[in-house]
Amino acid sequence: MYSRSFGNIWNAVGFISSAIGLASPIRGTHSGFTDETPRDYHSNLGPDGRRRDADERPELSRGTVEFFASKEYMVRDPMPAVFFFLIDVSSKAIQTNATVAACSAINQIIADLPEGPRTFVGIATFDSTIHFYNLKRALQQPLMLIVPDVLDVYTPLESDVVVQLSACRQHLELLLENIMTMFQDNIIADSAFGAATKAAFLAVKGTGGKLLVFQSVLPSIGFGALSAREAEGRASISASEKEVHKLLQPADKTLKEMAIEFAEHQVCVDVFITSQSYVDIASMSVVPRTTGGQVYYYYPFSAVSDTAKLYNDLRWNVTRPQGFEVVMHVRCSQGLQVQEYSGNYCKRIPTDVDLPGIDCDKTIMVTLKHDDKLQDGAEYAFQCALLYTTIYGQRRIRVITLSLSCTSTLHNLFRTADLDTQFTCFLKQVALEVPTVPLMQVREQLMNQSVSILHSYRKFCAIVSSSGQLILPEALKLLPLYTLEILQH
Repeated sequence: MYSRSFGNIWNAVGFISSAIGLASPIRGTHSGFTDETPRDYHSNLGPDGRRRDADERPELSRGTVEFFASKEYMVRDPMPAVFFFLIDVSSKAIQTNATVAACSAINQIIADLPEGPRTFVGIATFDSTIHFYNLKRALQQPLMLIVPDVLDVYTPLESDVVVQLSACRQHLELLLENIMTMFQDNIIADSAFGAATKAAFLAVKGTGGKLLVFQSVLPSIGFGALSAREAEGRASISASEKEVHKLLQPADKTLKEMAIEFAEHQVCVDVFITSQSYVDIASMSVVPRTTGGQVYYYYPFSAVSDTAKLYNDLRWNVTRPQGFEVVMHVRCSQGLQVQEYSGNYCKRIPTDVDLPGIDCDKTIMVTLKHDDKLQDGAEYAFQCALLYTTIYGQRRIRVITLSLSCTSTLHNLFRTADLDTQFTCFLKQVALEVPTVPLMQVREQLMNQSVSILHSYRKFCAIVSSSGQLILPEALKLLPLYTLEILQH
């Protein structure tokens, strides 16, 4: 929905890449080229050789800076904050009180949603059919609109099922209180998760937004229906452990293809699984993973112990710092380049990260490589630009800049190592490999990585000692413990 080119963005924030101490001309630490400083950006130098206004300009004194994006970075107006709730009302969800817990949690967090005319909401329930609700204020009470076709789904009255929160708040609260009564005698066990999710997508397709899906049973009917692979898994375990990892892969490509379409239209999906029986998470999780969303798993779901947790998770989901329709790009100094990005997003463009939603709990791993000899002691810069829309409709560019010294001494490398960051990278690599590589092989690779790091320190950095003595770098002394801990799972 937005331009994928970062050329103009880099021009707008290019001065951040320049050396702080220079006034005119400036030399970019990423490009290495020299350019003249514009007159309105010129500043005299102080006795220390730094610009006198360096501390007054955030882009020259802070590692992270945000800019308001102008119209040239948009192909449409910033999207509104749209929250569409999908609730499973199949018989199992009713019997376990999962539906009650979901309705209660939604009712409580309505007050936490952003206020103003840019906040829109919608709600639907589903079992073997999909039930939308007309929330227009003119009606005395919400009107149910049933979609019986779960193979070729559609959205009835698209303009009336997603409305401004300020115009439908009373109707929404009334509906959430009545849903349990409406479906308390429901005997339909089937659940059309895929069809309901796609129908909700059609309702918000024009604007984009967040789908929050509450699912209690295995999707068994309609578009994207799944079959139980639990028995197959048990048979595979008894036959050969090499086949177990296949159960962590999606059953087919249906939901994946649907999720890619969601991402293209800036729709992010979060799934709350409140189940007491088997559900194919490997297949269902493809949707939130592709759209920048998240899976919340409550198993076995207990209305007594999990209702409060469900509410807290949902409240944090809608109130935490977050952004919509995101494009991210990383660049670095000459001699270095980005090899790949790793994370939960739709990988359509290899040079950028493009996803419908991002928040403070998400991370993207960037793998770098050097294609030229690096100079010892030289400074190398890394810069990340994140173009996004705030929940209040502001289009912003967040720029994060980091400068590091290059060293050819392994001792310096081990002394400044960051264990938490290093091990987070290990965990992400493991998570990416587990669905496609036999578990025994993944464990062996993780062990070999840790052993190689510690062996290199002993061989090249440690003082000569007895072969039986354990020698660990101070910054990575807990690496063996972390490695053993993950190998236990």
